[in-house]
Amino acid sequence: MELTTADRNPSYYAQVRHHKNLVYAWRKVYESGIKSKSLETKKEICAFNENLDNKIDKIYRRLLKKKYNFTPAKGIPVKRKHKTDRPIVKSIIPDRIVQRSILDVLQSHTQIRDYISLKTSFGGIEERGVRDAIKMAYEAIQNGAKCYISSDIKNFFSDIPKDKVLEIISGYIPDTDFNNLLQSAVKVELENLSELGEKKELFPIYEIGVAQGCCLSPFVGNMLLHDFDLKFNDRGIICLRYIDDFLILGPTPRHVKAAFKSAKKMLNDLGLSVYDPFEDEQKAHFGSTEKKIEFLGCDILPGLIRPSKKGCDSFLERVEKMLTESSRLMSGSLKIFVKGKSFIETLTDVSNIIMGWGSQYSFCNDFSLMSELDRQINLMLKTYLQEYERAKCTCKEDSVTVRRLLGVRLLAGDCKSDPIIC
Repeated sequence: MELTTADRNPSYYAQVRHHKNLVYAWRKVYESGIKSKSLETKKEICAFNENLDNKIDKIYRRLLKKKYNFTPAKGIPVKRKHKTDRPIVKSIIPDRIVQRSILDVLQSHTQIRDYISLKTSFGGIEERGVRDAIKMAYEAIQNGAKCYISSDIKNFFSDIPKDKVLEIISGYIPDTDFNNLLQSAVKVELENLSELGEKKELFPIYEIGVAQGCCLSPFVGNMLLHDFDLKFNDRGIICLRYIDDFLILGPTPRHVKAAFKSAKKMLNDLGLSVYDPFEDEQKAHFGSTEKKIEFLGCDILPGLIRPSKKGCDSFLERVEKMLTESSRLMSGSLKIFVKGKSFIETLTDVSNIIMGWGSQYSFCNDFSLMSELDRQINLMLKTYLQEYERAKCTCKEDSVTVRRLLGVRLLAGDCKSDPIIC
């Protein structure tokens, strides 16, 4: 993105508040929010989009007067199997817009962009993604990498020493107003702290750490690990990093073990820790590249790249859950209609999930696996269709119930009614 600077004040702070830049930031927030699995988030996004110009103007004026204050966010502990809860921080939409505008300004700075855009770093980098990381890993194996270690950084976002990163940024951008705004943007304050109980300790509410869920957090992480990315791509070693996941590839076990030991020490010096494959084989792995490598939700094998079993199972569970939820509501046609789980809506949602997931793994070439997943989905759909037919037969000649089960609105009853004559 090429930022539009303020006409009379080309400061970085002025770029953040510029109306066109705020609108661009909103588009990014909208694109992300409208794809959310949360119905509440989608509703918030749609509601904010109404009378948008006035809302953007309000943000602009508060920034112009240097009176923009970030609102305490909501801490959401998301459950994970066999792991501690993931501490997601959800900010209000105006805050997300300002944070996104700050990120755009940072990424438009040539020196900062070059600082984080190292060829072996992929997460949070514009126009890079999982496909690029997997491709580079496969090419490294083809070029002679025989061994690997894969691991990830424990509690990465919660343990980032953000003051260190802010100091680096201020060296590139000597704009006091901008840096003060950035400091406020990455500070974590929670409005529901008392409700979280013991789980409040999961959240970065102190001096250390940045928020998971904030668009600035991956950027801060990439800034912090610049030297890490530089150091571990030399002397026959390739280290690919996607935010907190990394894969070390090398010609011999000795090379990758030595590189991992050095990487572990470097991260420890930053106040970060990693999972060690020689201590915890469940969360980190060491082995030969001739066998399966699990990285970024993919299995990499000789001549084959496919989604991991965990990713496939999660995908199928999500499809099954949507169909099951709709089936359970079929006994009450009005309820299924109000909740947006009708026959048509459910099939549309399932189709969109399939399209999204399939596109996410479009670079994979295990077509037999994809066919097997389709077969399992077909069985789920067959059961779902039988449930729908059973519910429809129960309704007999009740056309209202049939319509609502199907998901087709009624003119009398479901559409807005505000007659002039009552």
